[in-house]
Amino acid sequence: MTSTALRSLARPLVTFLAVLLTLGASPVAESPVADAAQDGDAEAVVQLLRQGADANAAQPDGMTALHWAATRGDAEIAEALVYAGATVRAKTRLGGYTPLHLAARSGNESVARLLLDAGADPDALSSTGVTAIHFAAEANAPGVVDALVA
Repeated sequence: MTSTALRSLARPLVTFLAVLLTLGASPVAESPVADAAQDGDAEAVVQLLRQGADANAAQPDGMTALHWAATRGDAEIAEALVYAGATVRAKTRLGGYTPLHLAARSGNESVARLLLDAGADPDALSSTGVTAIHFAAEANAPGVVDALVA
């Protein structure tokens, strides 16, 4: 199945989600924005945010939509989330990772720079005492290292 066909199949779902939210479904009860970001579905993320879904709602492990955007290296979703007020210093329940830790671990310079510009702490420690620069070095991501030490 082509990506165009998949997008065609996804459009009714996005519309359905918007209708549910309009009718009063709670976008906070779980984490629909995080779920959409985990799937890399920028259209659903934006639609959910427009309908008032919580940009900071976390999955049970503490992963927010911004954590997923950072993990996936998805600058489009990350930018939409930052614009919507997503917390750049949020930590996961497991490991205490910030979105910047995960962007560094994935070696994604553009998302790391976006997070830093939005106020992410380059010196934040995970629960094991690791900083983003450790992850960037491990990922062999010199652009991320440069962004972190700038």
